Amino acid sequence: CTRQSLWNACLLAAQDGLLPDGREGAIVPYGENADGKKAKDIATWMPMIEGLRKKARNSGEISDWSVQVVRARDVFDFALGDEAFIEHKPYFGPDDPGQVIGAYSIATLRDGTKSREVMTKRDLDLIASKSRASKGPWSDPIFRPEMYRKTVARRHYKQLPHSSDLDKMIERDDQAFGLDD
Repeated sequence: CTRQSLWNACLLAAQDGLLPDGREGAIVPYGENADGKKAKDIATWMPMIEGLRKKARNSGEISDWSVQVVRARDVFDFALGDEAFIEHKPYFGPDDPGQVIGAYSIATLRDGTKSREVMTKRDLDLIASKSRASKGPWSDPIFRPEMYRKTVARRHYKQLPHSSDLDKMIERDDQAFGLDD
């Protein structure tokens, strides 16, 4: 990666108050032109789900925020409305747990109330298809479940108490990965 892009990515991580440790965020090589071909290696700061959760908890309005993916062999049930709930028992056996079939987010607010968001794989993939980055984190099978988690968290965040610094971080992330449209 270019020195300038690495410097800029580190500055953005510091500005967000997050570590580029692979949990709170990552600095990833990125850089495509409009044709999807590599223009040059650019270091790009990418906040991850743990970083979003940390920023939201630091606002003081959210006491807990859990964001998970659901796989084909998991036991999963949910209901929305007046008697909302999410029940998720991840598959814990010797075989592959299967493909991701959805993702959900549960936030517990300071007053104890819970807020929930559930998305199907179809909805998650529709959002992934909007990314202009043909070789970005969405195309990597290792990062894709993390991107699913981040997507449902970002959608849920719209219903939660906001902080201006997290709003700015999400807006920058949208611009960097072509989701600002």
